Amino acid sequence: ITGCGPQEQAAAPTATDDGTARIVEGVLGNSYSLNAPPARLHASGGTDMDNALALGFTPTSIELYGDSQLRPDQAGAAAAEVIRFVDGPNLEALANARPDLILTGWGDETYQRRMADIAPTIFIDSSQPWREVVRQVARPLFKDAEAEQVIVNLEQRFADFRTRFAARQGQTPCLLYIAAEGMYTLLTRESSVGALLGELGFAPIAKSGDLYGENIALESLATEATGDFLLVLIDTWRLTDPNEPVPAHVQAFLDTELAKRLPAAAG
Repeated sequence: ITGCGPQEQAAAPTATDDGTARIVEGVLGNSYSLNAPPARLHASGGTDMDNALALGFTPTSIELYGDSQLRPDQAGAAAAEVIRFVDGPNLEALANARPDLILTGWGDETYQRRMADIAPTIFIDSSQPWREVVRQVARPLFKDAEAEQVIVNLEQRFADFRTRFAARQGQTPCLLYIAAEGMYTLLTRESSVGALLGELGFAPIAKSGDLYGENIALESLATEATGDFLLVLIDTWRLTDPNEPVPAHVQAFLDTELAKRLPAAAG
């Protein structure tokens, strides 16, 4: 992998055995010429890691935020070195992991520039339509064919979902994310999950605004949580067993009188 600055023209890629050399855009607007998949991939523990695993590519190191853990469906990354983002990035640990390519979906420009000093760094924009995100991750990993198969498989699963939930087609969901006790976020129609629900056949979420949703006080839910039914999101990495009951702080919320009185909860 070679790189060039934002104002420089990327060097012409060298041909590879399968003719798939490509130029990709770096995190700072620069370009990288890639002639082969990375030998040591670092991925942050979000969309980029999920997509890499789905494409059959296991990172050698991953970045997890706070006390996050791998979910049961991310077991393929169990052998990867875990670098934690706690009160800021651990750039020393990242450098020691010796990546030759970094995929990241977060961080400000300063953080991204420092990552780019360690290895070629590509920003994965998870706000884009999910098919484009899959393809964006696949390109520097030389997994283009696998990406198309992942897309086909997911489209079939979505079709099965629409059949199973045909009775709710056209209804309006209210999407509530409960990160921890007392931490509530209403997701918007512009969020990635909101857009996905639209593709699954539901009416657009009533709430509009920030791509990442709006943090909201518990008492405000009584008027803000509107829709035909309530859909609660949780952090699945908290569940070590897929059959385990929902986390205690989520169940405690669902058992409150306020939750039962929410307009969307009636559905």
